Amino acid sequence: MDVGRQGPSRGRQAAGNDPAAEVDDEGSSSEGSEFKAVVRFNGTVAMVAVAGELDPATGPLLVASVDAVVRLGQRHVVVDLDEVDFMDGAGLKALEFSLTAQL
Repeated sequence: MDVGRQGPSRGRQAAGNDPAAEVDDEGSSSEGSEFKAVVRFNGTVAMVAVAGELDPATGPLLVASVDAVVRLGQRHVVVDLDEVDFMDGAGLKALEFSLTAQL
């Protein structure tokens, strides 16, 4: 599902019912930063695979993706950064916030 800058909340409930469901979120900023998050549900674990750039423009998309997964009741969230090409301090802060805000 391509939701652009509107955030990842649309379509999550249907995906949350399927333990192996996948949801795609993509976004880009006016500065040209690219971002993609693919969420995979596998039993009690949700994997958020992030690709592209994680910076001030795209950080809120990561936070929204993780927040949507947690709101579905997922207690175990893994953020996979293997495909991240660039992450600045703001991106690191967004990662930290997304993983600690739910504690």
